[in-house]
Amino acid sequence: MKKISVILAIVAVLAAFACSCKGGENKSDLSLSKTEIIMKIGESEKLVLKKDGIIVTDGVTWTSSDESSVVVNDGIITARAKGKSTVVAEYEKNKVTCKVTVNAAAQTGLSAEELYLCAGDEQTLDFTVNGEKVTDGVLWSSSDKTIATVENGKVTGVEKGAATITATYDGREYTCVAEVNPSPVGEYVAVVTVNEMDGATFTFDLTLKADKTYKYSRRDSGVKGEDGFIAGEKVNSGAWAFEKGGVIKFTYAGGEMRMKVTASSALQSVGEIVTGGMQSQMSFEKR
Repeated sequence: MKKISVILAIVAVLAAFACSCKGGENKSDLSLSKTEIIMKIGESEKLVLKKDGIIVTDGVTWTSSDESSVVVNDGIITARAKGKSTVVAEYEKNKVTCKVTVNAAAQTGLSAEELYLCAGDEQTLDFTVNGEKVTDGVLWSSSDKTIATVENGKVTGVEKGAATITATYDGREYTCVAEVNPSPVGEYVAVVTVNEMDGATFTFDLTLKADKTYKYSRRDSGVKGEDGFIAGEKVNSGAWAFEKGGVIKFTYAGGEMRMKVTASSALQSVGEIVTGGMQSQMSFEKR
């Protein structure tokens, strides 16, 4: 019985000692006003640091894990570029963090600054206000209706040239340049003799369709060698679209090819085209 009493007394003393230690402990409750923020480029927001519910400003060190995206100065965070960063507030060797995500700024204006199309083509421009598409209150106009017309954002190519498409909203003007080229739709042919291959000839056929697809074939004749180019037909197909300066870009499974529309309605290659393992400049005459 005496033993039990001694043990209980020791336990009581230890418990009292633990309580007295806990009561004398200066426990810090450090917190930020936000732990996660989503911002747009150019926006700023202030973070407030509190210790035990009281705002702290002096003696606080602020840092950003990615200053190319987010900078912080005395708790004020500013979004500089699209990305993610962790803002850290350090006070009396304790740290708290806030995760910041920066998205691209919502734009007000047209969906494109330049359009490339051919006569008869239609492309649509969207007008947005703070990232939201708007149709009411937008006035559309073309600087030259003989080249391109516009109605409710739908731009139609008329003939070769350039016209400025303007959307007027809330007293401000937003513009897009529409470059119109002659329609290349049709069938083309080119015959190339390759002297390095014992006078082998390649006949190229190219058909451009109005739905912006094409078929491109090569018929070989008298081809010799171990590179696999024998008499036969090789076909590519894919999509085409105009780029700046009357250049047509052809895309297909193996890559891209570019041709330029000439005044004689022919197509002249832009840069070198690899054909049959050999590089060459090519010109297609319209049938």
